[in-house]
Amino acid sequence: MKNENFPQFGIITSLSTSDRTAKVYLPLFKIETGYIKIARNIPICDETDQYDINIESDSLGNINGAADLSHKQGISVKSQVVVTFINGDTSNGVVTSWIEE
Repeated sequence: MKNENFPQFGIITSLSTSDRTAKVYLPLFKIETGYIKIARNIPICDETDQYDINIESDSLGNINGAADLSHKQGISVKSQVVVTFINGDTSNGVVTSWIEE
């Protein structure tokens, strides 16, 4: 019997940062997973660390700030990932890689 449950490209559709799980859309299968685990080596971008913010003050005490909105610190909704299925079981997937854009 042919096993077609090889690692799959996917797109994060929902994240739970508290328990390190995500829902992932798998285009080849045309399905969305339930919440599956995210490998510990993959950083998760939450709203507090999503952007780099630089704050400076001049000699008069005026504060100037700028945010680099393009620099994410980890995966977020719409991130591209690779999902691996434990023992080929599509109901037991794990996000094992993050494809940075």
